[in-house]
Amino acid sequence: MDEITNAELVRQGFAHWNDRRFDSLLEYFHEDAVWDMRPFGVPDMSVFRGHDGLKRFFDEWLQIFPDSSVEVEGVEEEGDWTLSLVLQLVSGAAGGTPVPFRYGGVGHWRDGRLDFVENHPDMDAARQAFKRYAASSVPAS
Repeated sequence: MDEITNAELVRQGFAHWNDRRFDSLLEYFHEDAVWDMRPFGVPDMSVFRGHDGLKRFFDEWLQIFPDSSVEVEGVEEEGDWTLSLVLQLVSGAAGGTPVPFRYGGVGHWRDGRLDFVENHPDMDAARQAFKRYAASSVPAS
């Protein structure tokens, strides 16, 4: 039996997001995981730590974009790192018209679970961060 790849775990995790199975999604993250949104530059939405932080992020994101859905366009792997290339469709609570945007998520995997994710609205910046992190022997924090 083949071992599941981190790329497949990424796809499964986003499927849980789309299905709104957040308890199942949290199983893909270590209890002390870091979810870094600083590259987006959104006030009050920077770094979320641990499962409680991830739950807070999910709640805040869905308050703004209740119909958020994600399509994984690709996943690259380098050692314990993944780069997820994502198309997200969001619509504001008032507007209702889906608006697509792409982003890149750089993730570090330890023992089959994420301990760090850094999200970038700029795909070139995401790719540069992925290459930088993958070349380093020290996980980001």
